[in-house]
Amino acid sequence: MPDRSFLAWPFFDDAHRALAAKLDAWTTREIEPLAHSEHDVDALSRRLVAMLGDAGWLRYAVPEEYGGLFKELDDDRSPPSPSPSPRAAPMFRRCV
Repeated sequence: MPDRSFLAWPFFDDAHRALAAKLDAWTTREIEPLAHSEHDVDALSRRLVAMLGDAGWLRYAVPEEYGGLFKELDDDRSPPSPSPSPRAAPMFRRCV
């Protein structure tokens, strides 16, 4: 398992840690089985992005105007949400 010590940083809260755990479980189940499918890297990349989108994970990586969860990815003034703050975007990038 990758190093997750960054989740102890003070600006990540329990919601971020729970999201990271869900993402870890999803990647273990969905992505790891494809680890050695590198004969067509372009097709694999498209497949992985489609899988992330279908599972809803890309909502953390794009602003609200493009279907994301947050008005701005680096703005804690986004409307309250049951989801983690916009800090989920950098956390998401480290987890994937």
